[in-house]
Amino acid sequence: MPTPPRAPILLLLVLPLVGCASTPDPKAGEPVPYDPNWARTDAPEPIGKLLATVDMSMRAWTKLVMSAQTEEERRQARGLELDLMRRVRPRLTELVHELENGPPANRIPAAAALGFTRTAEAQSPLLNALHDPNADVVNNALIGLAVLQLADTPIATIADLYAHHPESYVRSNAAWALRSLIEAGADGTAVVEPARLALSDPEPFVRAQSALILALQKDAESVAAIGELARESTPFVLIAAAEALAQLGREEPRAKGPAARELVRAWTHVDKKLQGVLRRALIKLSGENRGDKLEDWVEWAAKLP
Repeated sequence: MPTPPRAPILLLLVLPLVGCASTPDPKAGEPVPYDPNWARTDAPEPIGKLLATVDMSMRAWTKLVMSAQTEEERRQARGLELDLMRRVRPRLTELVHELENGPPANRIPAAAALGFTRTAEAQSPLLNALHDPNADVVNNALIGLAVLQLADTPIATIADLYAHHPESYVRSNAAWALRSLIEAGADGTAVVEPARLALSDPEPFVRAQSALILALQKDAESVAAIGELARESTPFVLIAAAEALAQLGREEPRAKGPAARELVRAWTHVDKKLQGVLRRALIKLSGENRGDKLEDWVEWAAKLP
């Protein structure tokens, strides 16, 4: 790879310049003065500066993750995530210290940054941060746990925040954390009832994540309620509901027919620009492409038990 050779060359070019600025050149034949710092890497940036940089990168990453529609945007999101991991992992101990003892301006970004360390040592501090009196710290701790995605993460406190926290953004990230952890293998049985109720949450993101949580739990009883979300005007809620119905119908035989009929019903209600979302969900559910004529899908769905 080209990068490894270039780095030493650059280092060799820079070091003499630094030497010229601080010490006179040795005369020909004289030994070069010993410098104990010559082989040391640059000192790590101050924790405050690191947190400010990481906070900006996390905001950009979050925006990409939530809105990425092209492979290029998804590639950018993966690149940002990798860069965040490289920045924060060597600073795990400092980040934990800031989360537990720092001022709010440091505790808030430190909570989310700990998730990107991808180390089990971050789990306990993040769980403790869920009880922080500052809602922004709690919110970012939920993001951290969602990114960390350890299957053995206790979810009771997260579920309580999901169901009862007054701030919609905290409920949103609690929902995302639960979905992430259930995907990783956590037992989400106790979340089914709160997720059913959350399908009516005033926050669209909570509704969207709740549909996906219930699909992960194979909750056939929620098909009709998720179908209502598939007829919503909020595009990302509709997309999540369509994905949830397709997943439910594929993984739970009892749900296949009802899920198919909810998808074709939604087709007749939504904007034409979003009908393709429902058709793709039907293709995923059926395992075949019946084209772009609604009547063909209606006929197929009607024959299912």
